[in-house]
Amino acid sequence: MRILVIIANPVGRRRPGMLGGNEINVIEVLERIYKHGISVETIELSPAASLSFEVNYKIHQVTIPLFKLRAGVLIDIIKFLFWIVGSFKVILNLRWRKYDVIVAATANISDTLPALVASKILGSPMVVNHQAVLTTISLSDFYENIRADNANVLDSLIRSIGLKLSFNILKRANAIICNSESVAASLRNNYSYRNKLFVVNMGIDVERINSISIPEKEYDAAFMARIERSKGILDVLYAWHTLIKQYRNAKIIIIGDGSYLNKAKSIVKELGMERNVVFTGFIKGYEKYVYLKKSKIFIYPTLATEGCPRVILEAMCCGLPIITYDNPTLPRTLKSCKGVIFVPMGNVGALSDAISRLLITENVKFIEIERSLKSYVKQYSWEIIVPYYIEILKRIAQNKRVINF
Repeated sequence: MRILVIIANPVGRRRPGMLGGNEINVIEVLERIYKHGISVETIELSPAASLSFEVNYKIHQVTIPLFKLRAGVLIDIIKFLFWIVGSFKVILNLRWRKYDVIVAATANISDTLPALVASKILGSPMVVNHQAVLTTISLSDFYENIRADNANVLDSLIRSIGLKLSFNILKRANAIICNSESVAASLRNNYSYRNKLFVVNMGIDVERINSISIPEKEYDAAFMARIERSKGILDVLYAWHTLIKQYRNAKIIIIGDGSYLNKAKSIVKELGMERNVVFTGFIKGYEKYVYLKKSKIFIYPTLATEGCPRVILEAMCCGLPIITYDNPTLPRTLKSCKGVIFVPMGNVGALSDAISRLLITENVKFIEIERSLKSYVKQYSWEIIVPYYIEILKRIAQNKRVINF
C-alpha cells in the first residue's frame, strides 16, 4: 500500500521549527506505518516538519520565497497562496504514480484543500485527520471564537473563512479519523460526516517515556503547550501569582513557544515572578519529558475545544497529576482517570486552590496517583494505536468507500 500525506504545519509557517501536537502525532504515526512496510510519501512546507524527527519516508518539500517584511496577516495570506500553488505543482508531477490513499494531516484548510486536489487528480480516496471538537459550523461563530483569542479583524476573518471551507471539504472525504471520542461525537451531529467517522486515539511512546529516570523534583509544576491565550497561559500565570503568596519559593516551568510568549514574559516581570517562572521555549524530542519528570504536577487550563491534547497524555505518562478546566470536551475523554482534577472553566481562583491542594498532598498519595495515571495511559501506546490506524487505511484503500467496523 502507498499513501501520500499533506502536512502544511500552519504553526511552523509563522515560527519555523515549531510544531503543533497534531502534526507531531501524525508524523510519528507515519514513521511507524512506514516501519510496518507501507510506502509513505509526504508533501510538506519547507523546512519540512518531518525532518525534525529524522524520518525514513520520502518527503516532497515546497519552498516559498523569503519575505523581509514583518510577519502579518497579508504575509500569511501570500505564504498560504505560495504553499497551495507549490503543493498543486508537486501533485501534478506525481499524477502518473499510484497512491492508494491521500491523507490530510489535519482538518486545517492548508491540509484539506491540497488533499482534495490530490484525491481528484490521482483518483485516490481521501482521509482527513481531525483534531478539534466541532461546536459550530457557522462562519460568524468561527469569527467570534478566533477574535476572542486576540486576533485582529482581518486575521479572524481569513481564518474563519478557511475553517468554513475546510468543513465543507470534509463532506468529500472518504473517512475522517478523529483523535478522540469527543471529536467524533461533535461531528456525528452533521449527517454529511456521520458515517465516515473513526476514532483513533493520540499515540505516545509509553515505553520510551517510562525509561527516563529523574532522581528528584526541581519544579513544583509544569505547563507545556503553544503559548497562546486559548491554551490558558494567562490563567496559569495569574493563578501562580496567587499561589506564591502562600508558597514564596514555588517554581513553575513553561515549555513552549507561540504568539503570547513575549506577553507572558512581560506579565511575569510585571508581577515580580522572575524567580518563580522558568521559560524554556519550544523543545523537540525527549528532552521535554525530562523537564516534565522534574516537575510535581501538570497544569493545562485550556480554553480551546480540544478532543484529547497530546500534552496531557505525555504528562500522564510522566506520572504527573493533571489540573485542567472542565471545558465542554475534556471531561468526556478523561473523566474515568484518577489523577485528573477538573476546575470550573475560567475560574483562576479555583485553579490556584487546586494547585495548592495538590502541592501539599502526601508523598504516598502522589505515588498512588502516579501508578493510576501510568496504568490509564497504556491504552495510548503506539503498539495499540498504529495497527488500528493501518487497518482503517487498508480498508479505505481496498473499498474506496467507508466501511463501518
